[in-house]
Amino acid sequence: MSHAMGLLGGATLLAAVVRSTRGGELPLHFLLAQLGVCLAVVGLVLELELAYRHLRAAVSIQALGDALYLGAFGSAIFDRAQIPSRAGWIFIGLIGSVAVYAAFSNLVLQLKRLKNPQAGWRFRVIGQDAQALRLRTPAGEVGIDWSDIEAVRRLDRRQLLLVLPSPLPNLLARKALPLEELRADPGVADPNVAPERYGLVLHEQEIGLPLADAEAGLGARLSSSNRAL
Repeated sequence: MSHAMGLLGGATLLAAVVRSTRGGELPLHFLLAQLGVCLAVVGLVLELELAYRHLRAAVSIQALGDALYLGAFGSAIFDRAQIPSRAGWIFIGLIGSVAVYAAFSNLVLQLKRLKNPQAGWRFRVIGQDAQALRLRTPAGEVGIDWSDIEAVRRLDRRQLLLVLPSPLPNLLARKALPLEELRADPGVADPNVAPERYGLVLHEQEIGLPLADAEAGLGARLSSSNRAL
């Protein structure tokens, strides 16, 4: 529903631009700002809805939206028809700095993601070898031994679940990974009792592969490791 509302909001902005154009000449900054917000919202929804292979297209739409919004801000400042008061400049500085920072930082992030779809994720897979699956985390590199991964499960159409044992191996327990507690009956779970399993949820963008390819690759590597053991 939120995605539908996002698209509806983008369509409303676009309709506002079209209606305003028919009513007379539009200021350039108004046109750029409305189109910029529209494209940024639509690009985000497309990223969430479309398959992984279309990620760069959705990211490009977001980046274009941010660039148009920044252009709108610059146009409004330099092509202003009136001179704001001191209080007006203070208001523009306070509100504008937040808006420009948000648009600029998001534009930089999207440009990075065009080169590397994993950019911006706090936890991401950086490789795998015969011994472990290797992750980059805020605290540094972490290796999860294949022997510690009990199963790989598809959680939904965007995320995989790595099933880990309980209790966790000491080395893994000290890594402060964002683990989920997996319980047979979570509705009556006792917080003082350890769960039956732990789970690490990885988004396909954190893995850097389409979900089907990631599931097949990790599953094959896990099976190979189990046979070797």
